[in-house]
Amino acid sequence: MDTTKPNQCPHCQQGLECKVDEIASCECQKVHLSYEETQIIRKITLERYQGQCLCNNCIEKLKRNILTL
Repeated sequence: MDTTKPNQCPHCQQGLECKVDEIASCECQKVHLSYEETQIIRKITLERYQGQCLCNNCIEKLKRNILTL
């Protein structure tokens, strides 16, 4: 069974491959986030992008922005 979901980052339109059914194998797992960062980014994606996955570059940018809050 194919558990990948081809997609585009809703922020930058860069291509990404979401593996929602195999989250441990998903590219986003390479971005190290604290629990707080995860919750903040989750809230942002729900509010701005209807919960769609972001690419690693955009996740990293959000993480840097969170650190400056």
